[in-house]
Amino acid sequence: MNTDTSVNNTLLAFLLALKELDCPLTTAEKERFSQVFQGRLIDSSPEVWTNLIQPALQKILQTNSAFYHRFQDYKLQLDSLDEQPPGDLLPTEATLANIAPLPKTTLNSFPIPVPQADNRNTYEISNMVYRVINTPEPTQTANKLGLDSLSQWLANRCKVSV
Repeated sequence: MNTDTSVNNTLLAFLLALKELDCPLTTAEKERFSQVFQGRLIDSSPEVWTNLIQPALQKILQTNSAFYHRFQDYKLQLDSLDEQPPGDLLPTEATLANIAPLPKTTLNSFPIPVPQADNRNTYEISNMVYRVINTPEPTQTANKLGLDSLSQWLANRCKVSV
């Protein structure tokens, strides 16, 4: 599995698990996730992902067992596929802008890169996670993204159930 696929699967599993949480994230969890994703998520270089983001994300997820177990279930399902989910199962930029506009700090502090054709999907997914986690209530925001069709698509293709 290439790095872009691994990143995509991890981030999609994160969003799918987030939308299914029974309890919202605590203030401390929101702050930790926001710190992990702050500015670095947009940079999709394999070294940043492997050495910084992924280990920090795993460490935080492991402190919330319900979130971690849902995340692991979705990650296993996504990793078992020979294909990536179709892009039309993800929210459009217009939908995302209405539900989770870019945080003002991003607009002022970080240049928004133009994605390259070979990593457009990774950029769109990482941008979505970054924007969701920086809303006041990430769990509620994730629920508004319309990811049910992605969950259904995944369930139809996998033998592992969530």
